[in-house]
Amino acid sequence: MNSITKHKNWYFFSAIFALGFLIYFNSFNYGFILDDIQQIVTNPLVHELSNWLAIFKKSTMASESGVNGIYYKPFMMIIYGILWNTGAGSPSYFHVFQLFVHCCNAFLIYLLFLK
Repeated sequence: MNSITKHKNWYFFSAIFALGFLIYFNSFNYGFILDDIQQIVTNPLVHELSNWLAIFKKSTMASESGVNGIYYKPFMMIIYGILWNTGAGSPSYFHVFQLFVHCCNAFLIYLLFLK
């Protein structure tokens, strides 16, 4: 990959992030919605980082009767736990992280189509 291509990719990468943050900036202050309540807000596995081993042993969806069901996504729950504890439960941390992941995916698709 030559120097011009690297700079072009860097500009496109920057443009994706700038556009993503520009479009979704106002959503960073919104709260949790829908299944966020069960997956994050009322889920004791997410609130304590010391629960990381338990996340790999069982379902990770919280309900009125505890954590149960067939929902098994341990790595996602560990990331939720890190975000919950880093941001003191603020939904903004989750929204910014999700936007970052989506922007990275958009850039990877761009790189895929370059081939």
